[in-house]
Amino acid sequence: MKGIILKDLYDNFYIKKNLASFIFGLGFIVLTAGLVHTQYSFILYVELIATILGSFALEAASEQDEKASFDKLQITFPVTKSEIVIAKYLLALIFLAASNLLSLIFTMFHVFAWNTATLVQGVQIWCTGIAISVFFAAITYVLFFLFSKKVATILYTILAVLIILICSPTAVLLGLDNFIAIDKTRMLCISIPAAFLLFALSCLLSIQIYKKRHS
Repeated sequence: MKGIILKDLYDNFYIKKNLASFIFGLGFIVLTAGLVHTQYSFILYVELIATILGSFALEAASEQDEKASFDKLQITFPVTKSEIVIAKYLLALIFLAASNLLSLIFTMFHVFAWNTATLVQGVQIWCTGIAISVFFAAITYVLFFLFSKKVATILYTILAVLIILICSPTAVLLGLDNFIAIDKTRMLCISIPAAFLLFALSCLLSIQIYKKRHS
């Protein structure tokens, strides 16, 4: 499984086109997030940083696999089909951890440097981002195993836009101050475990899809 993870990291960061895309996306998010210090930008970027970057790993790797018909070679490796899928989900967890760490740093700037929210409010918004990013990864990873890279990328983009269209108007309608001030403890106690449970179920479903496709 280590070899599969390293191969996907190679696809993401060694191939110049994919590396440039990642750097541009990350740079754009960090730059715009650092320039605008409002409650609205705080909510929007905390939710988006982990959501978009956390699911990035499979998109680039799928493109390279599809171009080179790598799946036909990959199933001949001394690993099971289940291990191939699990390796990709493990890499997803690595990307989710890294992107949520970046989101946490951004949150701390809003709390301590820009005074957008209190520490408790900031942590609750950040934890909401964790739940959304894991949920998003669980859904999109199944799409990449179920459909071609092109179709899955289109659906990936649509889901990302839907998250923006749902989160942003909700915050505005409730009022930014009210949205941030809402105690989200109970919701987070349910949503975070539920998101990771969905992620585990997503992995199991993707294993079955992969096995059926390569049976």
